[in-house]
Amino acid sequence: MITESYAAFGELTWNATDELHFTAGGRYTTENKDFTFADIVRAAGLRTGAADKTWNSSTYRLVARYDLADDWNVYASASNGFKSGVFNAGSLPAIPVEPEKIDALEVGMKGRVGGITLNAAAFSYDYSNIQVQGQTFIAGGAWVITLSNAAEAKIEGFEVGANGNLTDTISFDVGLSAMPTAKYKSFPGAQVFIPNATGGTTSTVPYDASGSRIIRAPEWQANVRLAYKDTVAQGDLEASVSYSYNDGFYWQPGNFSPEDNYGLVNGRIAWTEPSGTLTYAIWANNLLDTKYSIYTASTGVGISEALAKPRLIGVDVTARF
Repeated sequence: MITESYAAFGELTWNATDELHFTAGGRYTTENKDFTFADIVRAAGLRTGAADKTWNSSTYRLVARYDLADDWNVYASASNGFKSGVFNAGSLPAIPVEPEKIDALEVGMKGRVGGITLNAAAFSYDYSNIQVQGQTFIAGGAWVITLSNAAEAKIEGFEVGANGNLTDTISFDVGLSAMPTAKYKSFPGAQVFIPNATGGTTSTVPYDASGSRIIRAPEWQANVRLAYKDTVAQGDLEASVSYSYNDGFYWQPGNFSPEDNYGLVNGRIAWTEPSGTLTYAIWANNLLDTKYSIYTASTGVGISEALAKPRLIGVDVTARF
């Protein structure tokens, strides 16, 4: 695949008053992809294919910001964007998958209080031509991974966060995000694989997943991190502990293949000796030994699942020269 992409863009900001600011930006992109396909080994005979396609896209960004004080502002923005088109490499003839597009609206605030930064935002995203990975059964009994434009979706939610210093030696970072709406507005041709009684899968094609939850889209996520930094024995001691929570999601359209909620705890303690040359550290990832999947998909004959790494505890010695 050879890709050539050219873009022209610009942005202007108008300070209407000392407090009120407007920003407008635009970008025009033209992109050409030249795709060549050739089998290396194939029992039924080698195949070759070639195709090329050019996509053009105009995108914009509009922002209005009002400064409530030196350290506080509120803003509203409207923008759109696209994810480049691509050729479906798993099939011949080479079929282009059109660009995925998004229209985004956001309102929010940012500020500082006593050295602590606060932010909050509410957002609404409209997706079209979502590029969805699926599988296709081909002659000879094989399954190949394919891409297609298959859906429109709507996401609405909010996020809040704060970070800063609690003391001279302790800092923190905390965040919460919610997506009460994250659904496919239209997805009549979804490909869903459902486990059957024998442990294999039954393909339901087409399956109307319109109205179901978007895959890998938790409704709630939260994170908190505490960090400590001070001078100990004339060297630098740094320690941190973090916790993240995910309330679960679906791996397949149609609310199939659910992933349960889980929380992760990671930690690290490190000391750098006075010269700054050597750092000694002990760390722990997934301290609670939480079991969760990092990948779930159908193989055409069953559901394939990859579990995350279990609890890992280790030590590091780093040398700087």
